[in-house]
Amino acid sequence: MKCSICKGKIEEHKTPEGKVYWTHGHNAEPLSNGRCCDKCNELVIYERINRIRFRKGNSSREILN
Repeated sequence: MKCSICKGKIEEHKTPEGKVYWTHGHNAEPLSNGRCCDKCNELVIYERINRIRFRKGNSSREILN
């Protein structure tokens, strides 16, 4: 499976014993439709937080409380 953001391979998630339990990556929205790799998911999370933080009408105090 390929990342819809960087086009790299989406990593398999494994148990400590090495058994694969997840191969579908992360939801890439709002940066892209589709799925993304672990590294690009950091960008997705950052974007989601910024959209909440800077949503019209929200002050930083409202977000922190």
